[in-house]
Amino acid sequence: MELFSLTTNITITDIQWQAYPIGIFLLLLCLFIILGNLLIIYVIIRENTLHTSTYYYIASLAFADLLVGLIVMPFAFIFEMTNDEYWLFRRNLQFLCDYWHSMDIFASTASIFALCIIGLDRYIAITKPIEYLNSFLSKKWDYILSIIWITSAVIAFPAVAVFGTAQTVSRQLSISNETLSTSSSSFKECEFPNNPYYILFISIISFYLPLIVMIYFYIQVYAAARQQAVALRTGYKHHYRIKSAKLLIPKLHLKKNNEKEQSTTSTPSDLITLRIHHGKYHNPSIESINEKSMNKTKRKPVQTKISWKKFSKDQKAAKFIGIIMGAFVFCWLPYFVYFLLSGVFFIRLKDEHYHELLFKIFSWLGYANSALDVLVYVATSKELRMTFSKLFVPHRCRRTH
Repeated sequence: MELFSLTTNITITDIQWQAYPIGIFLLLLCLFIILGNLLIIYVIIRENTLHTSTYYYIASLAFADLLVGLIVMPFAFIFEMTNDEYWLFRRNLQFLCDYWHSMDIFASTASIFALCIIGLDRYIAITKPIEYLNSFLSKKWDYILSIIWITSAVIAFPAVAVFGTAQTVSRQLSISNETLSTSSSSFKECEFPNNPYYILFISIISFYLPLIVMIYFYIQVYAAARQQAVALRTGYKHHYRIKSAKLLIPKLHLKKNNEKEQSTTSTPSDLITLRIHHGKYHNPSIESINEKSMNKTKRKPVQTKISWKKFSKDQKAAKFIGIIMGAFVFCWLPYFVYFLLSGVFFIRLKDEHYHELLFKIFSWLGYANSALDVLVYVATSKELRMTFSKLFVPHRCRRTH
């Protein structure tokens, strides 16, 4: 069915040079996403200490981002460099157009689902650390990843095949100063499916529902970390109150030869001195009190150290989830809000040029999330940074501590 008919005169070389400055930036962004996520995957595979369920989920997210940079973004890049006219240069490219949009939805959905699983994984690990070791998330990570990718494929490929993405147009192109006339049946323009029900379905399944899940998990992780912080601070102060207070021993009645009885109260340090000077004096109750108090004093710092170590780990996990979720919302929320408003409620900019421009900006902002994920991994994971250093930095160049 012919949706619209246009007649235009376009010089292809002019279109390419018009898009050239921004094209360099988009090309560099694409290369960074490909190389960055390849390195993340390589490091996780290479380093045995990173062979955990958590890092396998991160590797899955990196692979989804890699697909965005390797397959989805190059098509979008060509679109930008040719002012959306690339699909008019050859006949029968509908399958390629459908493939591009299918991979776009497939990779983006898998990426978003992986973010949800990472949030769930950290939530269980922090709130239920004992149960987590034998949980389905920890033991059956391969099943979970299979579900993520199969579900993403089911959402992406059949729907695009049913609704279609290629729209028929009639244009007149000027290529190398030669006019090429096209009929509406010869060339097709590649557009995203504009069926409102399909747009609503994709928006809910691929964004809004995962967003609600991620927000819930982050709130729970943040609340758990905050609760641990309050409990730990309370225990820490109590520990120092006990340590700084003097342990008063009941009055001791000492008698040496024919001297008068003397009464005294002592701290543990006094007791030690007393036993040195009066070696024959023996009082089991004093030793018992002294040993208990000393053992308590010795145990407290160890317990506190362990608690602070776990608290620090939980804080890092909460920070990781917060940053990666913040990057996700910042990059994808504008796109899906405008996508839903324009495709379902038909609320959009009246000027077609500005509508398409805004849609492109929001699309590329969403793609940029695949680059931000790489930066978040490196910034928040000490293990990844150490592995990068070990694999790529010469030993003589590393700092020695």
